[in-house]
Amino acid sequence: MPHNLPDEILKEILAPPLRISENDFRFSGGTDVSPFGRTFRNSTRVLLVSKQWMRVATPLLYEGVIIRSTAQAQALALAVKCNKVLGTFIKRLRMEGGFGMDTARFIAAAPNIRELVVSLNLREGDKAGGLCDASPKMNPRRLIINPGEPGPLSTKAIHLRNVLTACIRNWPHLETLEYFDLSTVYKPFPDLFNILKPSRSIKNVVLTHCPTPVLIQLASITNLESIHLRFMTDEQIIPMDINPRLRILVQYGKRSSEEPIPVVLPCATAVAGFRLLEDIPPHVAVPIWDLIFSFATFSYDFENSRMHDNCNASWWQNRAIFTSTACSLSLVSWFFHVWDSQTAFI
Repeated sequence: MPHNLPDEILKEILAPPLRISENDFRFSGGTDVSPFGRTFRNSTRVLLVSKQWMRVATPLLYEGVIIRSTAQAQALALAVKCNKVLGTFIKRLRMEGGFGMDTARFIAAAPNIRELVVSLNLREGDKAGGLCDASPKMNPRRLIINPGEPGPLSTKAIHLRNVLTACIRNWPHLETLEYFDLSTVYKPFPDLFNILKPSRSIKNVVLTHCPTPVLIQLASITNLESIHLRFMTDEQIIPMDINPRLRILVQYGKRSSEEPIPVVLPCATAVAGFRLLEDIPPHVAVPIWDLIFSFATFSYDFENSRMHDNCNASWWQNRAIFTSTACSLSLVSWFFHVWDSQTAFI
């Protein structure tokens, strides 16, 4: 890539592998099935290409931060302590636990956080004191709360939920609250209406499901613009004539009984770092790779005709097709180059 490529264009090129998708960021399942736990991500390699790439990619890398362990919280706290500018790049923060007092340290250095995801599924020994201390000092526009696995919350999780409850009332710019509860029993905040009513900024509420009496209460909050219910079954259809304002506010996701069945199964998502036949014994993998590259770069018909046509112009012209394929394959990676060199007749 040319060294004189403008930073604006380079930023657009580097953004896709560095940014976190919306679906992954707001994932509402348990921490054991988190997309950030099963997907190999090593975005920092992009920063090692050149100084220009590091300058352009660093803000993109820190724009979305996912904390899944105490070690990650400690590393981020140390990074923003050594370079305070890094904290200003953080705009989206996903906390899959409490992770001690280091959480408060890096949040204090990140005044531009606008989207916050908090998991109430705290593990045994997980300390949420730092997150509880730092939350009132934040000023997000969007809060996503993931209660985690179905079942009663731990004492620490209840305390964290109570802190967030107080923050919802006081955060001046909070516009969207999303509470994802995948259990069959509706158990959100103890009193959702009394929590949202004092807020003058809240506009959008996203819930997994909600009983009709609570919806009627929420409809009386004048600054609310939408209530989105993600999952609805036939038994949970709410008659809108109960409250005319509900017809304006409530938006439904696809009803569970009407989920479309795809005709063609979706392709599996590519995983960075995945290597085909990596765990297969060599005596099995080697013949397979030989066949794959032989079929791609060698033609029995052309090679057989060589003995009869004495390598005339037509043979060399046809052979050029496979030569071009071999050259292209050898440029994919060093692994492909090694195998291609063994099978290609160039």
